[in-house]
Amino acid sequence: MRGKPLYGYAAIAVVGLTLMLVLSFVGVNEKNARLALEGEGEQPPQQTVDTTDPMALGEQAYKSTCIGCHGGNFDGPMGNLNGLGDRHSKDDIINIIVQGGGADYPGMPPGLVDADKAAAIAEYLLEATK
Repeated sequence: MRGKPLYGYAAIAVVGLTLMLVLSFVGVNEKNARLALEGEGEQPPQQTVDTTDPMALGEQAYKSTCIGCHGGNFDGPMGNLNGLGDRHSKDDIINIIVQGGGADYPGMPPGLVDADKAAAIAEYLLEATK
């Protein structure tokens, strides 16, 4: 190897490229097998929400918009909502949801939902966090 130092580097490069190609094909085959087992990526049917029931609409809107910060038990890292009705009226809650938390709740961004959904969320929260 003393006279031809590039042969060693070339051998390492060939082994690396071969390994990369083999692992790529193995990964693609595993993905295809997993998709076949899962029914080719079909999603379960979405539950329909009764839009005439503000509690159901509020719960669905909370789960799709608010649960990431406030948690499933209303005690998430961005604000504990338990006992919310003791601290705020329904109008206050709607205002906070629509316009954001301001100086009182700086982590609450404005405009996540429209006023109708905010009213449904507020009604749901007042009942669910008693």
